[in-house]
Amino acid sequence: MTGLIRLAQTVHGVSTRISPNDVRVRARPMVIGSPTRALPVCKTPRQSQGHVSLITRGTINMVDQLRRTLLKGIASLGTVAVISPLMPGISFAATSGLADAELMELRRRAARLANYATFGANEDEVNRIIDTGWETWVDQQLALPITPLYPSATLNTDKPTVNQFYGAWWTNALAAPDQLHQRVGFALSQWFVISSDHPFLSGRSWTVINFYDRLLQGIDGNFTDLLNQVSTHPAMCGYLSSLYNAKADPVKGTVADENYAREVMQLFSCGAEKRHRNGNFAVDEQGQAIANYDEQDVREMARVFTGIGLKDQATWGKERGDWLSPVIEYPEYHDSGNKQLMGQTIPAGLSLFEDIDAALGIIIEQRGNSVAGNFSRFMIQRLTLSNPKYTYVRDVAIAFKDSNWDIKTLVRAILLHPDAIDGRSDNRSETGRLKEPLLWYAGARRAIAPPRDQALAPLTGPLFDNTELRTGEAFNQKPLGAFSVFGFFPWDYQPESIRGEGTGYIEYVYPESYLYNWNNITTVSNKLWGNVIKRDNDVVRFMEVLTSGVSNEEFSDFVLDKILFGNHRPTLKVEMVALLDQRGSVEYKGKVRDALMLATTCPDSFIINHYQEA
Repeated sequence: MTGLIRLAQTVHGVSTRISPNDVRVRARPMVIGSPTRALPVCKTPRQSQGHVSLITRGTINMVDQLRRTLLKGIASLGTVAVISPLMPGISFAATSGLADAELMELRRRAARLANYATFGANEDEVNRIIDTGWETWVDQQLALPITPLYPSATLNTDKPTVNQFYGAWWTNALAAPDQLHQRVGFALSQWFVISSDHPFLSGRSWTVINFYDRLLQGIDGNFTDLLNQVSTHPAMCGYLSSLYNAKADPVKGTVADENYAREVMQLFSCGAEKRHRNGNFAVDEQGQAIANYDEQDVREMARVFTGIGLKDQATWGKERGDWLSPVIEYPEYHDSGNKQLMGQTIPAGLSLFEDIDAALGIIIEQRGNSVAGNFSRFMIQRLTLSNPKYTYVRDVAIAFKDSNWDIKTLVRAILLHPDAIDGRSDNRSETGRLKEPLLWYAGARRAIAPPRDQALAPLTGPLFDNTELRTGEAFNQKPLGAFSVFGFFPWDYQPESIRGEGTGYIEYVYPESYLYNWNNITTVSNKLWGNVIKRDNDVVRFMEVLTSGVSNEEFSDFVLDKILFGNHRPTLKVEMVALLDQRGSVEYKGKVRDALMLATTCPDSFIINHYQEA
C-alpha cells in the first residue's frame, strides 16, 4: 500500500446529502494538514437542485472513493508501453490513423505535461503538445514574451487594490498564453516568499504585484541575478525587516537585524545543512548533518544588509517612498567594515550593493552544490514529482549549475527528464504529486471552460469576486499569501497517517496535503459548482454532446476525456454511468452538472498522475 493510499485514508468523515433546495455538509473535525491552525466552521452552502458535492449524489463517504481510486490507480502506474523520451510530435492528420488506445495514450501523456507546466490541462493545450511534441512545446513556451500582472487590462491604475491583484493573477493563471512562465512564476513565489498580509505590504498591493512580476521576469535570467533582485526589492526588504536596518551602535547597544541574513541562506539559497547535488544531505563521519553556516556567519551577513532605505525618501526610517524601485543605500547607516563569511573575506570600504554582490557570490561559490541540489529538488517538487529519485535531482542540478544558474535550463531539465515523462522514478517510487488547492481549482476551471478571449481581457463574474477567491479561508491558499516565510507548507511534510507506519514508503513526503481539510475540500468543490458548473454558458459543449442523442456511457467517455484526458481509474466511468442513470432521459442539465461535478471533485482530479490498469 503506497503513501498516497495512506494519505487518502486520512480524508474521512466528509459526506453530503442532496435535498431539493440545498446541500447539507456534515463533517467530523479531522484534517489532513496541521492540527494546530484553527480553521473556520464550514457553513451550509445554498445551491440549486441537483448540486453534486464532491463525488456523487446521495450520501457519500469521501475516504471510500479516495481509497478505491488510489488502490486501483496508483498501484498499477507505469505499466503502459514506453514512448520515446522526447515525445516527438504527431500531426493531427497522422493521429487519424492511430488506434484508439494509441491516441488515448498520447493524450494521457500530453495532459501530464500540461498539468506539470500549466495551471491545468485543457483540450487546446493537449492538442498543441501532441502536435509539436514535449520538447518543442516546452521551448515554444519559454520563447513566448512574459505576460506580467502589471500593466494589463485588469491592472491599469498606478496603485491597484488587492482585489485587482487577485483578479489579474487569476486572469493570467487561467488565460495567459505563456502558461509555463506563469506556472514557474507561481513556484518561484513559493521559494522567494513574501506575504500580502504583512503589515508593511497589506496596504501596498502595487509593490506585491511588482515583486511577482520581478519573479516572472527572472525566468529569463539566472538564479544569482534573481536572488540579488529579490534581496533589494522593497517588498522583500519590508517583509523580512532589512528595510531601515541600521548598523550596530555600541553606545546604544544595538546590533544589525539578522532576519533577512538568516533567511537568504536558509530558505533562498543553500539551506541550513549541506546537500549534495542530488538533493541528499551530506553527513560527517558520525552520520550527522553538516551545517552550511553558523551563527557568526549570520551576524556577518546581517552587517551586509544594513543601510537599506526607500528611494525618494529623504528621511531614514520613513515608510513613505518608492515601493516599486530597488532600494537605495543610506551610507551613514551601512556597516562598511570588513566581513568574514563562510571562511571568505569581504573587504572594508564597499558600498551596500557591492557588499550584497560579494556576499551572495560567496554563497554561490562556496555552497554551490547545496544551492543546486536544494533549489532543483524544490522546483521538481513544485512542478512534477513530490518524491523525485536522487538521480532526477542530480541530473537537473548538474544542468542548472553548469548553465551558470540559468533558470530556463533548469525548467527544461525538469520537464524533459525521463522521470517526468514516465511519471515515476522507479518501480517503487511514488509517482506524481498531489495538487494544491489553487491548482486543483484552476485545473478544473481550465478544463471545463477554456478562456474565450485570447486578448486577456479582464475575466469577470463571481469567479473573481473578492469574497470568492481572495481570502485564504476558502482555499487555505492564496497567491503571495503564505502563512509564514516558510511558505504554504513544509517541504518535507508527512501526514500523520504516514509517519511511523513501518512501510516501504515511510520516507516519502506529501507537502501539499498540509493544506487540505474537510472544510476547504468542501468549499472548493462548492465554488467549482457555483462559479463554473452551474453557469450554463460555460458548459455549452457538454450540453451539445449530451443532447445529440448519445448514451450515458458515451457521454461519460466524452466528459472523462475532456476533463481528465484518460488519467483516471477505468471504474470511474462505471460510477459516472450509474450516477447518470439515476436521472431521467431528458434531464440534460442535471446530467451535465452531475457528470462535471464528479469528474472535477473525484479523487482522480486531486493528483497530477497517470492511471492505467495493469
